[in-house]
Amino acid sequence: MTGATPVEPPARSPLRLVLVEDSDAHAAILEQLLGALPDAPSIVRFGRLEEALRHLAHIHADCVVLDVDLPDARGADGVLRILEVAPAMALVVLTGDDDEDLGLRLLRAGAQDRIVKGEETGPALLRAIRHAVERNRTGDRHEAERLVRQVEDDSGRLPERRLTEHDRRRDMVAGAVAVLACAALQLLAPSLGGVSVLFVLAVAWLAARVGLAAGLTAAAAAIVSLSLRDVIASDALPISWSLGVRVGGFAAAAVVSWRMTRRLRRSDELLHGILTGTTDAIAVKDLAGRYLLANDASLDILGHPREAVLGRTDAELLPPDVAGPRRLQDEAVLASGGPRRYWRTAAYADGRRTHSVVKVPYRDGQGRIVGLVSVARDETEMRRLEEETGRFFDLAPDMLCTIAPSGHLERLNGAWTRVLGWTDDELRSRPLRDFVDPEDAAAIDELVAGTAEVCRSGIATRGGGRRDVEWSARREADGSRVHAVVRDVSERTTMERRLADTEARYRELVHTLPGAAVLTFDHDLRVTFAAGEALEAVRRRAVGVGETLGQSSRGAAQIAPRCRGALAGQA
Repeated sequence: MTGATPVEPPARSPLRLVLVEDSDAHAAILEQLLGALPDAPSIVRFGRLEEALRHLAHIHADCVVLDVDLPDARGADGVLRILEVAPAMALVVLTGDDDEDLGLRLLRAGAQDRIVKGEETGPALLRAIRHAVERNRTGDRHEAERLVRQVEDDSGRLPERRLTEHDRRRDMVAGAVAVLACAALQLLAPSLGGVSVLFVLAVAWLAARVGLAAGLTAAAAAIVSLSLRDVIASDALPISWSLGVRVGGFAAAAVVSWRMTRRLRRSDELLHGILTGTTDAIAVKDLAGRYLLANDASLDILGHPREAVLGRTDAELLPPDVAGPRRLQDEAVLASGGPRRYWRTAAYADGRRTHSVVKVPYRDGQGRIVGLVSVARDETEMRRLEEETGRFFDLAPDMLCTIAPSGHLERLNGAWTRVLGWTDDELRSRPLRDFVDPEDAAAIDELVAGTAEVCRSGIATRGGGRRDVEWSARREADGSRVHAVVRDVSERTTMERRLADTEARYRELVHTLPGAAVLTFDHDLRVTFAAGEALEAVRRRAVGVGETLGQSSRGAAQIAPRCRGALAGQA
């Protein structure tokens, strides 16, 4: 027997890490520490939480390393916001000091570990990240398994599905057998009492489960069998009033049962109409992940017909790389006992689609969790529009921004850095009024408060200079933020100032010409400039810009052809 060749263990793929750190210096230190390790993780870094959330909505990561002192999120707020978008995400938080109370709040919010800035080393940091990832995976799995076992023991059974045609036929056969058994019992044992009650129960059950026709048929069979019993027992025809009472009683039982089931079926038809009419994908699963209900939109996503979906799990219907994350999300909802929302992007027959998914526990009448309800909405077009809007936002030559009620800049496009030289972090670190000229600060305050929509101001550059800008802003209805377009008009302001200086010098020169006057006209022969001693001499000081040639001169008929010729380029 030859010895088996040892098989090399498969190489462990690098962890996919999202680093959310607003400090460029500290982010560079962390990237350098982790990058120097043999099994260095793949790192994507963001300076703001909003940018990281947009990334996590589309791209899966193994762990997030989060600074808890960001400009747009502080303390446990950042942890909670990440878990809203990616509830199954492993989290390691970075804090500025060793505050035990803060550490407990962060761990209770959902973080797996905490690291104090300045004390981290490369191996220790990577070890904390790997432990957080494994702790997150095993913790969710064990908690979900425990809860599933507990709920299964408490509930005892799963909720029933809607009756199918096969179920109705089975019920009809069972009801018919019950009625025939009662009839046989009446005929074989005429003296046995209480059999009529069994007939009523069978009639009511058939009417409720199958329909009015089945109930009336059972009632007719019961009446016939009871009448035959009376004939056999008394050797005489049954009394007419007795027969009428029997008919009325059994018919009443059938009608009452039918009316009750009709009311229930109307509610069922209304629910069915909502499920089939909505474009949202709605599905209900039991604790084991088997589908109990799936509407048409959900079947379209799964890519299977209804008969192939009901009673099966995602693992039986979808590839492992798709079914695995879905089951983890389901287990997280069952473990938490509360709703969860996340974004899912996947490839389908008609291309890649993005869905916003909301999952909530499905509870029975006693409040016990017996399953899971999932609602997925196709947000592909909305995401596409958001991405296009983001591209326009980033490519716009004007400076675009949103301003928080506190007066701090929130979202900025690249034009701010191109025009002013400040980085995004520097611009967001201080209130906006700190960057504008002191005499313009009041106008900026009105803009942020929503009492003004247009203003002009000077704004400081990073190199110590200033630029003249025009603000055009609109405040949201709820007052949450202001959207603004800021245009650099420094060159235009300089040109306007130069033109004004030139016109002033030209006017002064014209006034020094003895006995002369200068008038300029546009193509409509309207005065655009009028000055000179001669105008004063003939008391034409009132000649104003905007007057026509006829209004400004009595000899307009003779002068007009020459003016038109000059405008046409004739000598």
